[in-house]
Amino acid sequence: MVKPASGPRRSRRSVSRPRKTADGASVKSYARAEASSSEDELAIDIEEESEPSTVRPKIKAIKAAAPSKQVQQTERRPRQSKKEAAAKRLSEVAKARDDAAPAEPMIEEQVQAPCTPPPAPQPDLTPEQLHQGWAVASAFLRSRLQDSTGSAASTMPLRPSLEKLKDSLVTKLASAIQSPGDNTSLVLIGPPGTGKSMVLERVVWEVQQRLNPNPDNPQVGVVRLSGLIHSEDRAAFQEIARQLCIAFKCHFQQAASQSENVDFLRAMLRELSKASKAVLFVLDHFDRFTGRSKQAVLYTLLDSLQTTNMQAALVGATCRLDAVELLEKRVRSRFSHEKDLVLPLAPATDTSQEAQGDMPQDVLSQLLRLPADIGVAPQYAQRFNQQVDQALADSAMQAIVRNASLKGNVTPRDLAEAAQRAIWAMPRGEYLICARHLVASFKSVDQQDSCQVAAVAGLSVLELYIVAGVQRRCRAAGVDACNFQMAWAELAPLRRQGSGCQMDVQSRPAALRAFDWLLTRNILSPLDPRALEHGAQRDFVWVRLNLTEQEIKAGALLHPSCPALLSNWLTKGSGAIRTTAEVDTD
Repeated sequence: MVKPASGPRRSRRSVSRPRKTADGASVKSYARAEASSSEDELAIDIEEESEPSTVRPKIKAIKAAAPSKQVQQTERRPRQSKKEAAAKRLSEVAKARDDAAPAEPMIEEQVQAPCTPPPAPQPDLTPEQLHQGWAVASAFLRSRLQDSTGSAASTMPLRPSLEKLKDSLVTKLASAIQSPGDNTSLVLIGPPGTGKSMVLERVVWEVQQRLNPNPDNPQVGVVRLSGLIHSEDRAAFQEIARQLCIAFKCHFQQAASQSENVDFLRAMLRELSKASKAVLFVLDHFDRFTGRSKQAVLYTLLDSLQTTNMQAALVGATCRLDAVELLEKRVRSRFSHEKDLVLPLAPATDTSQEAQGDMPQDVLSQLLRLPADIGVAPQYAQRFNQQVDQALADSAMQAIVRNASLKGNVTPRDLAEAAQRAIWAMPRGEYLICARHLVASFKSVDQQDSCQVAAVAGLSVLELYIVAGVQRRCRAAGVDACNFQMAWAELAPLRRQGSGCQMDVQSRPAALRAFDWLLTRNILSPLDPRALEHGAQRDFVWVRLNLTEQEIKAGALLHPSCPALLSNWLTKGSGAIRTTAEVDTD
């Protein structure tokens, strides 16, 4: 009787000892009992010990009570650590996966059912691709923005109005060069920075591509002159001879005199005429050639083309509307009176069909977009162009461009300069342009920080009054020019007020000296530059004011000592100062 009773006590201690321990082993044993059938395992262990059959009922009762005791002990245990909670979570997930195993064939059938494939995600760019792409893109954009006639700018499409003008000029010049005895000369007129030089360069390139099928034996040569550099006779004829020699592969003598270069020009044109070749002359800053005495460059060039029966075309680009009227009679008789206008940008608020593509935001988008073949990864070029579109669609950027456009002082050159500042100011480690970069660079365009405004702010009080008198007289008469006598008469009400105007307007010689100083600084420019050279009276020389009303107002606001009377007139209109006619009627 004693021996059977000792068996269950040993088995009870062997079963309960692991449960009473508080270390990790007891938790693991309990987790295993949860995941598998604990009753079967305990039954197998007891059978292997070969215990008597009389002990089995008691052991089963202990086994049935063991899980409840473990649960009570675990509830009394302190809060589990993160590792224990993670282990428990993993075991629960594994158990749920095992329970869902029979449903796998059903899930596979649902996946195999026909469905619309999801869109492929856009591949991400590596840091090396971003760095290399920005290095190539920034160099390309700087070259495009700095030189509007370079190879990088040739990849940019023209705005619709310039494209139409370019096609017209190509057709006109090509037909004039190919038709015998049909020489032509025309002038391209437009405000500064609107794209005249870029259009001429595109026209020249297309004419050469159309008429020069064999580059080794060109049929059309191109000579480019600039009025800023070649307005002097000797420099112009030497440059013409040099470019003709390069175009038609002749020997050029640099030490030749002016007369020798003129003789060479006539002889060269005569020989080219015999060989059925043609020349296209491109004169940038055309008005500078008209300001020289006797206009020798234009006269000699046009006269040589007529006397040698040379097939040629001459195209000039200028900002002055009266450039053709400035020609002398002997030059005008040899010049075709043809003009083509380059229109400025359309307002940013214009919604008409004709303005599509000609607004500032459209031009800025073309300036900043990358072509696909510049040597960067296609993914980078696509991402860069998307970022440019998003930046231009930003509300702050649109507001700045709209305000600058309404003020009328935005040109493609201004847009290019602002975009260039944005590229130079890109922070290190950023490889895509965003809205904040463009907004920071375009604030200067919105605030009109131009050199004209700074020039007005630096004038003396007397010079500022002369500018105001000229501007007022031109506005009252509805013209764009007047002379000193008219501006002096416009300031008559100020002279009658005496010291209230805070300036010595009663001294006519002092005002005339201020007028001359404005001519020297190119704030006023004579309509006929030859008038001053021929000794005409300065009082009656017709001049044009090279400032807009907005620039005068902005400069007067920045002026350190602008009189209150003048400031009131500029800000409130024409009621602050009475005209000469009003004074006479009194």
